[in-house]
Amino acid sequence: MTAEPHHFLIRLATVEDADAIGLIHRTGQKQAAAESLPAAALAVSASQYAEEWRHWLRLQAMGQATGFVLVVDTRQGVGGFLCAVPPRPAQRNSWTIQHLYVLPAFQGQGIGQRLQQAAFARMRSAGAERVELLSFANNPSRHFYDRCGWREIAAETLSLYRTVLPMVRYQHDLTDWDITPDKEPSGLMADDEGLEEDHAPYPDGGVSAQDEAERRHGV
Repeated sequence: MTAEPHHFLIRLATVEDADAIGLIHRTGQKQAAAESLPAAALAVSASQYAEEWRHWLRLQAMGQATGFVLVVDTRQGVGGFLCAVPPRPAQRNSWTIQHLYVLPAFQGQGIGQRLQQAAFARMRSAGAERVELLSFANNPSRHFYDRCGWREIAAETLSLYRTVLPMVRYQHDLTDWDITPDKEPSGLMADDEGLEEDHAPYPDGGVSAQDEAERRHGV
């Protein structure tokens, strides 16, 4: 069943949201890049993702993890989430959106764009001038970024479970960002990159995707 449009609330995630976030993460990643993801990545279950998010959200609640996670509460439960992290030292005032996923049942209702708006507002209040994200090159919903004013700045690769995946890096200027865009998005979004120790999990821990893959498989 599809949720009624506009009946949703965007809020900061809590530890209690971990199971829902894990399911959304697993579903979103599979739909965004199932054809290119290695089998080992696809084998990661929603419950495994949930455990990693639960751990990170607990650290965040104790002030030991940076960034924030927003979720969308609907009448049918949590329908999407966004994770953003602050700049690394070399990035200065450029934040990064690590994850942005909306479940299929809640697509086409503006949820993705509302999540983005809420995140932009929080980043701007923290002094951010830019925000970046890394998208799977074959993500079928990359058109969302064009609609929302994202600018493609580089073609990159991500090494995951011994598989090199083509990626596209986007950037959005927040200094002149309009909080009331006139277009609503539709479709699923999935945007990830390797993380440092205090950042949210991708794909199954607080380390880079490549390091975690090698640790798990004894490479």
